[in-house]
Amino acid sequence: MFQKTAPVFLFIFYALFLTTPSSYADQRAISFTKDAAKEEKRIAVLIGNSNYNSAPLKNPVNDTRSLSSTLRSLGFKVHDYYDLSRDDIKRVSGLLSEKQNSGGTALFYYAGHGIQSAGNNYMIPVNADIKTESDLEFEAVSLDMVFAKMEQAGNRVNIVILDACRNNPFSRSYRTQIQGLATVSAPAGSFIAYATSPGKVAADGEGDNSIFTSSLINVLEKTQGIPIEQIFKFVRSEVRQATGGEQIPWTSSSMEGDFFFTHSTVPKVNIQLASPARPQKVRTSSNRLNFFTDNYTGIKLAKISAGCFMMGSSSYEKNVQADEIPLHRVCLGEFYIGTHEVTQGQWTKVMGINPSAFQDCGADCPVENISWNDTQAFITKLNKITGKNFRLPTEAEWEFAAKERGQMPTTPQSIEKLAWYKNNAENKTHKTGGKAPNSLGLYDTLGNVQEWCSDNYEFGYYSFSPLNNPQGAEASPRKVLRGGSWVGDNSKVRLTNRRAINADGTGPYIGFRLVMTDN
Repeated sequence: MFQKTAPVFLFIFYALFLTTPSSYADQRAISFTKDAAKEEKRIAVLIGNSNYNSAPLKNPVNDTRSLSSTLRSLGFKVHDYYDLSRDDIKRVSGLLSEKQNSGGTALFYYAGHGIQSAGNNYMIPVNADIKTESDLEFEAVSLDMVFAKMEQAGNRVNIVILDACRNNPFSRSYRTQIQGLATVSAPAGSFIAYATSPGKVAADGEGDNSIFTSSLINVLEKTQGIPIEQIFKFVRSEVRQATGGEQIPWTSSSMEGDFFFTHSTVPKVNIQLASPARPQKVRTSSNRLNFFTDNYTGIKLAKISAGCFMMGSSSYEKNVQADEIPLHRVCLGEFYIGTHEVTQGQWTKVMGINPSAFQDCGADCPVENISWNDTQAFITKLNKITGKNFRLPTEAEWEFAAKERGQMPTTPQSIEKLAWYKNNAENKTHKTGGKAPNSLGLYDTLGNVQEWCSDNYEFGYYSFSPLNNPQGAEASPRKVLRGGSWVGDNSKVRLTNRRAINADGTGPYIGFRLVMTDN
């Protein structure tokens, strides 16, 4: 069906496929630039099937309506349809073959039941009467028809999004119990994104939209001027966090250039985009390029290189609080952050006194019972002594490092290994570094004591937080606390947990760690 000279296809499957994801391809051959996106023709055909005669679905119609609004804002001429029969699906799919869009971009989105049989994928109409597997040929619509229509049009870019990986409603009539859709033989220059990893079924979602489509819409609306590969890295991160790692979108690409959903651009910043690859291994302190130790206090800091990540929480996440949403993109410059919370011994060496409630814990335990104002006095004195530029982390810096540059789930599965919290702390603090570190070498971000950040707190700040190096609200008497503590239960052992108290507030569960930047 497809020849070597076929146009570039982007297949984005909200489905299950068995294939191997690939990285960015050589970008010498094709380049779909942001400027080109301003001029190209864009057509989108969207179908949402919810009201099936048997096995109705809750979200496909909602998903289709939500995505259609987003795509219109991105310059697509959108044709959206709902609860279609077999003949209707075939008829509206014909819009993809129209020649007037030749040289532009065509997008096809289908949300509803999808089934594979003998290596072929089928979209299921709402009125389908499927009693046996052999009925698919006559009651359903093959995905191959969509590919053929797009190829006829001579489009420059073709995008297919299938939100079609719910459980097979006709599985009792099947000879096998294969779930999801089959692997597609896509032509050269394709991009494939799967809603979840091979062997898993993607969730329809408990809210008004499916988890994958909701995340896709959120990322499309919150980002500008980045290629499609990076879009789906952010989607992968959000879905993984929202499902506790149970659903991880999968991608495969043979693209040789860039495709941009957004027309607009953002000012170029000197950053390295974070990649959701496997976490980096912790390097030893002997590597001076990655760690710095202050000679006066012994405070050790890890170097965190510049990058971007998705900050905050998804509304689908367990125990999420309203001030943690929406999930939003943030980009940061390079900084060093303390691998440990500041200890009682380090505080005493600088300040001459120990305010901690748990002094019997010892010099290596975190200093606590200190206010935000107290930390500023400590930092001012430490900088004068050392000539360095120490400060509190912004909460964006804190979360970026605590989440391993955005790769760690908000609530890791192994919290007993990582955190001193209510279930294991025995109502007290413990020596810093007593639990396992994250992959960047940071200890106790999930427990022991909560940690002051430099930011002023505002409840809805995430809704208008700037992209680059956010500093918090302009003015507020309350400051931000991040992380878990020895008094927090399971619901508080979360890397996106936020708390706000006045700058002069204290408690035996409140401490801090330092950041160091260039003078």
